[in-house]
Amino acid sequence: MFNKPQAYLTKVFIQIFLRNKQYIIFSLILPLLILGIVGLNEGDTDPIDIGLVNNSESNLSQEFIEQLTSSNLFNVEQDSEDKLRTDLINGDLMVVLIIPRAMDIEVDNLDIKLLVDKSQTQFIQTIEPILNQSLLSIERQITGNIPMFKLVVEDVKSRTLSYIDFLLPGIMAFMLMNLSIAGSGFNVVEFRRRGILKRLFVTPIKPIDFVIAIVIARMVIVLGQLSIIFSFALFILDANMVGNIFNLYFVIVLGVLMFLTLGFSLGSLAKTQESVGVMAAIF
Repeated sequence: MFNKPQAYLTKVFIQIFLRNKQYIIFSLILPLLILGIVGLNEGDTDPIDIGLVNNSESNLSQEFIEQLTSSNLFNVEQDSEDKLRTDLINGDLMVVLIIPRAMDIEVDNLDIKLLVDKSQTQFIQTIEPILNQSLLSIERQITGNIPMFKLVVEDVKSRTLSYIDFLLPGIMAFMLMNLSIAGSGFNVVEFRRRGILKRLFVTPIKPIDFVIAIVIARMVIVLGQLSIIFSFALFILDANMVGNIFNLYFVIVLGVLMFLTLGFSLGSLAKTQESVGVMAAIF
């Protein structure tokens, strides 16, 4: 049963935490800032900088350029091939499109040259389907051809996942691990180094009271901070929640107990707080 020594030690540990303003800032304000920055970003990607060389003077090429320029996916810079090649080599452009002289509506299977650094494998794999789809869309708008097939997308998911929904569980899990390990391992090492444990255990307070007090105090701190982060994301940033909130907090309580146990283990092995930090980072 929760006795008076445990209640007193719990109060002391919470007060110690609240006095450490710097640690509160880094453990609470920093995640709030990260969530705020992500929440303010609507997820729009920046347009891709591409160069355009127009070797044709046909109406088709002009219409093609107008359609490409009006697209939100690309930021088009039109210039000579030598100039754009130089910009591509210098890294000022990502790709360069070269329209051939023979570009005409009566010409079939016209090749539009794409200049790109092949060492950027991941970028090429990303940009090539986008360009192919954009060119196909522009071709249909110019020629007026109706596509034979149309892909109809049916969403069978019960919810949509935004980036803030993806990021929030990771931040909460990292905070849980960090606060739990720091609240047990760091404190044990510091109290042992300063001789507080020796003086504490000559009092009527038992070792089990010390451990229970740390567990309860850290549980209150973790639940409080995670509740602030979760409420900020849920009510300010419109994060989506699916499931039961009681299940969420049940998992948080289990997580706190697990990582507090790890913190106690690291604290019993380490000689300094720096060693606890290194062991926790390795884990």
